[in-house]
Amino acid sequence: MPGRISQLNISLPFGLGGVTVDIGRAEQEAGWKLYPEFSTRISTQTLTPSSGSVRETLTSLHSLFGITREILKEAGPDIGHSPDSLGLVTIRVLNEGLRPFLTRWHTAYGDFELETGLRLAKAYSLQVVPIAHVDQAGWSDHTAFHIELENVRQEMRVFAQQLAIIVGSEPPDCSTNASLR
Repeated sequence: MPGRISQLNISLPFGLGGVTVDIGRAEQEAGWKLYPEFSTRISTQTLTPSSGSVRETLTSLHSLFGITREILKEAGPDIGHSPDSLGLVTIRVLNEGLRPFLTRWHTAYGDFELETGLRLAKAYSLQVVPIAHVDQAGWSDHTAFHIELENVRQEMRVFAQQLAIIVGSEPPDCSTNASLR
């Protein structure tokens, strides 16, 4: 790999195992672009059931896919040269870790929003189903969503911490299984 600086052993979240990633200038640059996106969103920040919006949470998490695509395309093939490269590891974290959560909860919450809109349309004899701001506390899966969100958040935090190490900006509360060699 061109411009290799070091190797980093990391444990991936979501039970995806451990890998040794070659770290060069391209990985550091891409890692720096990924790090603030992963570490400042709800993906790593606590959200209590009584705060925030389920819809906004899902939207923020989903946006990581588009942002990551752009960063990886801009970085080019140097960060996707092997299955253990930063680019492909990041894709695995999203596709195998975050995507199942989003698939489940986008569908469940979307159904709840639609049911709420249909009830409003029927109650007010509307011809069109309104886009309604729903009382998410009335969603029967509200507690289950927040429990699973916290589990995903813990896993995503592990990955954000690995990105911090790659860019040489380990956060103070970082507890990881990473080591440089």
